[in-house]
Amino acid sequence: MLRLMMIQEVLIKLIKNQKGVAIIMVLTAITILMAIMGDFTFDTKINKIKSYNLQEKIQAQLNAEAGLRLALMRLRLYKEAFNYIENNQSVKEKIKMESVNAIWEVPFLFPIPILPNMLAKQKAAIGKFVKNSLLEGNVQTYVYNISNKINLNLLRVSAFLQTNKKTTNENEDNSSNNNTNSEGNVDAYKELSKLVSQTIENKSREDENFAEKYSGQNVDELISIIKFYISDPNSDYDDVYKTNAENVFLENKITAKHASMASASELYMLAGWSDELIKTLENEITVHSNVMIDLNKITDKVLRLIIPGIDDQDVKDFFEYRDSADDPHPFNSVKDFQNYVTNIGRFMSTADFDKRMQEFEKAGIKFGSAPTLFLITSIGEYNRSTVTIDAYVSMPARPQVQVTTTTTNPDDTEEPVEEPEEPEQNGTNNTTKKPKPQAALLLEPRIVEIIIR
Repeated sequence: MLRLMMIQEVLIKLIKNQKGVAIIMVLTAITILMAIMGDFTFDTKINKIKSYNLQEKIQAQLNAEAGLRLALMRLRLYKEAFNYIENNQSVKEKIKMESVNAIWEVPFLFPIPILPNMLAKQKAAIGKFVKNSLLEGNVQTYVYNISNKINLNLLRVSAFLQTNKKTTNENEDNSSNNNTNSEGNVDAYKELSKLVSQTIENKSREDENFAEKYSGQNVDELISIIKFYISDPNSDYDDVYKTNAENVFLENKITAKHASMASASELYMLAGWSDELIKTLENEITVHSNVMIDLNKITDKVLRLIIPGIDDQDVKDFFEYRDSADDPHPFNSVKDFQNYVTNIGRFMSTADFDKRMQEFEKAGIKFGSAPTLFLITSIGEYNRSTVTIDAYVSMPARPQVQVTTTTTNPDDTEEPVEEPEEPEQNGTNNTTKKPKPQAALLLEPRIVEIIIR
């Protein structure tokens, strides 16, 4: 009897324990659901933060783009002012180029900073403008003149142009030269080689580690690598390092582009051109076309190219004359620069100066006092997001069309066109007049490379 009672108690306990399993299962389910809900809540918050960050980044990019558009508008105003001055000689004699450059060179900041020395009326006007503006966030826009750099694409040899040149030479003279490479490419090669050599030499004086790496560098070989990379595959030009450059590309399994470089970043893909060397030369070279190299921005390396043999003291005197804080003398024209070279510095005669400029012009390198290649840096900010846009902007020259006017005999019924130029006799009764020199006018600014970061 006692055993039966004990068995009964055990069975009752087991039954009671089975009822507790349901509670445990419910608690377990609740725990799992809470974990899932917590994970879902966490993901929701993360996605919400991501969406806010994306919105802020988009707004920051819109701000940067707004700054870029404003800078382009200012460059268009500069273009209009420049063309107007070039077309009006009387105005050109009165207005200096540095006054025109003020159109684009002043940075733009938004919100407009309020300075302590401003009048109350000025502060109120700025505050009202900022309040009524639809722009949200901050904008900083800077325009830099980078017209002092030499274009590497001048090294390019075009097979098409070579064929046309060879055909023209054969039509003019049966004894045409087999070497159809233009003088411009030869001169550009020489001047770029000098520029790179001078830059390496100057850097080696300042940095011993750099000197150990590049003091014995064959500069002509480096230039040949670029020339082979951008020239047409079927182009025929004389270069002792051409075969070597071709082997460099084959050994490194790199395919040459055989076209003009569109970005300076392409240099980093070339064998032989280290990142350190490219960084050293970045202030001297570009891959974008430039109407003219701004004489007010040339560096000491470019100055040494223009004036061979100039010594360090003369270089120092040149920059003190041009950039003096107390009495600067910016060059408003090539004539101003010529006056310093021939009369003040007395580095060369007028005839030698003119000859030197013609040599550069044959190489596709022109000098002037007006910037035509710019770097626009626009920074847009909104809350924690910042977007920077770097845009390289070129202002190409308007193509010049030379028109010669021929006045006919007095017996002809057409009235002659009056031209101020001196006439040239052509051996007949007709008189051919020299074409009137046209002003170097600029076209609309155009973005040639853009980097968003």
